[in-house]
Amino acid sequence: MLLTLGIAQGTCQAEMTEPVVPADNTWTWNGTEWIENATETSGTPGSGAHLSFSSGSDYWDAVPANSGIVVKESANVYANSSPECLETIHLENGAVALLPGTQWIKAPNSGTALWIDGDLVMNDFVGFSADGGDQNWHIGANGYIDIGSTSSIATNGKAWNIELVIAPEAEAEIEGVKNRTYSEKGATKTDCFIEGPDDNNFGEAVTSLTVLDEEGRTLAEGSDYTISNTRYGLEVTYQIDGYKRTTLTWAGDPNAIASTGTDCWVDSEGVQTTLLEDDSVVFDTIQNGVSSTVSIVELDAKTMNVKDNYTFTVGENEQYDNQAWLIADEININDGKTMTISAGESYFNVDAVINGDVCLTDGYVSMSESIINGNLTVTGGEMNLYHWRTTPVISGDRLDIQNGTVTIYNASGCGAGSAISNKTIINIGTGGRLNLSQEEEQMNVESAYAPTKIVLGSNDADAPASLYFWSFYGYGEKISATYAAATEMNGNSLIDSAGSIHILPQAGISVKGTNNAITADALKIEEGTWKIDVAENGELYIGAQIQDGESGSGNITKSGDGTLALGGYESTWQGTLSVEAGTLNLYDALAMNKATVSMAGGTKLEAISCTLGSLVLQDSSAIDTYSVITVENSLTLGSGIGLSDNTLQSILMLEGNTTVTLFDGVATLNLSGTSYTAGEAVMVDFAHHFTGEGLTTGRYYLGFNSAGDVFAGLMVPESGTATLSLLALAALAARRKRK
Repeated sequence: MLLTLGIAQGTCQAEMTEPVVPADNTWTWNGTEWIENATETSGTPGSGAHLSFSSGSDYWDAVPANSGIVVKESANVYANSSPECLETIHLENGAVALLPGTQWIKAPNSGTALWIDGDLVMNDFVGFSADGGDQNWHIGANGYIDIGSTSSIATNGKAWNIELVIAPEAEAEIEGVKNRTYSEKGATKTDCFIEGPDDNNFGEAVTSLTVLDEEGRTLAEGSDYTISNTRYGLEVTYQIDGYKRTTLTWAGDPNAIASTGTDCWVDSEGVQTTLLEDDSVVFDTIQNGVSSTVSIVELDAKTMNVKDNYTFTVGENEQYDNQAWLIADEININDGKTMTISAGESYFNVDAVINGDVCLTDGYVSMSESIINGNLTVTGGEMNLYHWRTTPVISGDRLDIQNGTVTIYNASGCGAGSAISNKTIINIGTGGRLNLSQEEEQMNVESAYAPTKIVLGSNDADAPASLYFWSFYGYGEKISATYAAATEMNGNSLIDSAGSIHILPQAGISVKGTNNAITADALKIEEGTWKIDVAENGELYIGAQIQDGESGSGNITKSGDGTLALGGYESTWQGTLSVEAGTLNLYDALAMNKATVSMAGGTKLEAISCTLGSLVLQDSSAIDTYSVITVENSLTLGSGIGLSDNTLQSILMLEGNTTVTLFDGVATLNLSGTSYTAGEAVMVDFAHHFTGEGLTTGRYYLGFNSAGDVFAGLMVPESGTATLSLLALAALAARRKRK
């Protein structure tokens, strides 16, 4: 048979008959109390009693062990608790029983254990009691069993025989159906007759399965029905009489609508046909003089094929408060064509796997169950996608957003990077915004999931191009996001996070234009080198506390002739920022007392007031005027250190046991274009302060020239060490005053 799960084909091993309620020890619930049938007296049923529920909705608490339960057609029974073990359970047609706590079924030595013509739910079911007989279950045409928490059946050596009744002629004519042919065997129906949690293996436990029609005839597997053990339970698929599903073609009458709120399809000639769920819909090639815009209220189809550039709008209706629904298993769009959604001021709900290119021009679109296997373009409006799977929700070559917003909600276990394919280029333009949100606090993105490239750039400072990381539960919640995509920031662009961003080495950034910023609570530099290239006249501002990454202390390399500005506070990063070209601007109160800043030749350092762990000033690098820099660990000076202009008021402070190292043994300070060597005076009104007691190596001269007088205040020998102290500075100051 088709179900290769240990189910044997053939007649059920035991002839199943409807259980008979015994006359003795049978109790009936009258809605208030139990009445024993034999004596017509009230009391409390004991172990092994048979309980009968006749009508209404009944609730009870205590059920005796080994009870048999009968629920009549007009009764619904909900138990607050059930015994661990029950014997026969008999639900007549339409009856409902919720029996929590029923862990075992103790079948009688002969006869039917379960006769179910209604809905039976046993949430804590485990399996078959070793004390009873084999299990014979009859599931009628209206029968359904939910053994919720059971992923496998403990059979205890008992056979499990199932007799299933299906009704091939169960679907009657649908009232109000128009322009349909009611034909025999016109549709396929799938019913789940035993349901459990994900990944169950019920099929392996079933000994035999017999499928009957309502006349009691045994049906043949393969021709009359098929059985499948899905991740949810055992399912049977069979054909029924009914309306034959068909393909409806739209030719584009501009005065008509495709689907009304009553699921009514209107063709190009105004003829109405009821739309059935398994129909296929085709929007054909647009002919001359035919409108490409179609209004929709509700379209629910099996598949939908869009052969041309169609625009779908929200049809006017009161039933859904001006909302439109577009539901299909698949929407297939021809290559080179685009399905455009224009919702205006309304809402468009789309649930489908979309194969092809999609464009949103305005309005609000919700895609809770959708996947876009194609390019997505947003030129206005807002689109929300919900990422519940491990596969991407967007997997085209391009995601373009301008004057609109795309928000992707990532459910638990779905990283933000996997929401967009790694082959996709994301282009966020003027007024465009991409929100990546996460249900959990941690947004883990493996580098393999990173998009090919992210490009941000706007031509309007009031409408920046933005990328946000934020919590599923609101912007105020903190989140930890991993950033792995190569990125271009081309002016008026922003990357922001309500929390921390973990920067992976492959997330290199190239910057052009001004007003580019990365802001977050913290920027964590993972192990490796993060490369930032800022082109001439470009600028990038990073407003975040810089920290070591989870993988260790990474480094940053800045290239390009533009400006990199750091504006975080109390950073604890221990890596090295290597400035190969351009300008580094360290904003007020930036504390990088564990980091090393290395300035290459020709670069410029601007700092209002900052603390660095170590500072390397290579040949011809410059410190801007008014800069106040405190170096805590080590200072390395090149052979020609420059200051930016003639007003030499920069202050370089060495704290604690700072080590000063001079390149090439002899260092030359280039101040205002004049070299200072032994015996010459060049420091004109220059306050060069050394605080604390720093260990100095190499040859270094400290002096000043006032009113033409030359003073070489302190010379450090070419070898050995010397201490620069406050006393030495005081002596220099006193000597200068005497002059």
